[in-house]
Amino acid sequence: MENRCLATNLFAENGFLPRHFNCTVALIVGIFSFFCYQTPCHGEFDAKLDDQYFRDECQWAMFVEMKDDRPFLKYPGSQLNPLTVFKITARTFPQNEDAESTSPPARLYEEFWYHGHTPIGLKRYSKLEISPNQIGIVALATSGGNNAAAANVIVRLLLEIQLQRAAMAVVLVPMDKYDQIASELGHYSFFPGMQVRKGLQTGIRLSSYPFGKDRLYYLNPERF
Repeated sequence: MENRCLATNLFAENGFLPRHFNCTVALIVGIFSFFCYQTPCHGEFDAKLDDQYFRDECQWAMFVEMKDDRPFLKYPGSQLNPLTVFKITARTFPQNEDAESTSPPARLYEEFWYHGHTPIGLKRYSKLEISPNQIGIVALATSGGNNAAAANVIVRLLLEIQLQRAAMAVVLVPMDKYDQIASELGHYSFFPGMQVRKGLQTGIRLSSYPFGKDRLYYLNPERF
């Protein structure tokens, strides 16, 4: 099976995983059960990330919006068309009595550009304001159709969050995208329901909204 592009290479360039990997994974594994029955039942989210679900369940959240067209690249002979742009918006939720009033508004964090499933560009707009040991959620919008690239974005965000020593508790994806994204995670050696080593191991909890599908995908380093 082909291991696709840069996301896998990022793991290798960091010695497979950062030095604080075990601590982060311990946190991730510990919170998977905490979130088992706290997944959303309703329809869509948006880039404001002001849904009460996020305020109640996490300390940070990211919204991933996919746009499949860039009209200025549609010309005869263009080697960048089709182009998919992923906009990542991030927001933190202070855990105190005034959380609603003190939570800063969502900010555009970064953009990824893809040609097919191949990443060709990145633009970062702001610093990721996530503290160590904070637990968060990533939600994928219903827009767009490049689900192969969406899986790559999910893996990239997992690494970015681990480098912050924080934890991605769950990735929420629309029901109609779930099966393809779950399958595409295998290109980065994430496989469902399997732990190939003793002890703690990193993984991605993929859950659909509206709720109906929910599964853990573990990283299998032997399949790189």
